[in-house]
Amino acid sequence: MLQIIRGKLVIFLITLCLFVVYLGFDNNSNSDIVFYGHKTPKSVEIYLSEKNIIYKIINDQKISRGNGHFISIMVNNYRTHCGVVDINLNFFNDILYSVRLKNISKLENMEFCAKKQRVYF
Repeated sequence: MLQIIRGKLVIFLITLCLFVVYLGFDNNSNSDIVFYGHKTPKSVEIYLSEKNIIYKIINDQKISRGNGHFISIMVNNYRTHCGVVDINLNFFNDILYSVRLKNISKLENMEFCAKKQRVYF
């Protein structure tokens, strides 16, 4: 009788541990790309305008394929932890899908700098 209770207790504890690990991975697996908490073109434009940052919309829904559309926003001379860089924000169907840093100083390690800055985006 004691072995049955011990066996069920072990199974319960293992199940509980796996559930806790699953919840940890589930919360950390958010793969959405954001720019300071914003992921739509309109919210990014509002954020940039509030900060008095000059930006340029490159493709204003003129490039379309089927029922999808692309928008690109270019921000020149933006101050980041990598220094002053140009940022290209690409949107597909009003969802941010890529952030590219351009013109990073040659003295900076580009890969390290991009990873470091991504934490802040």
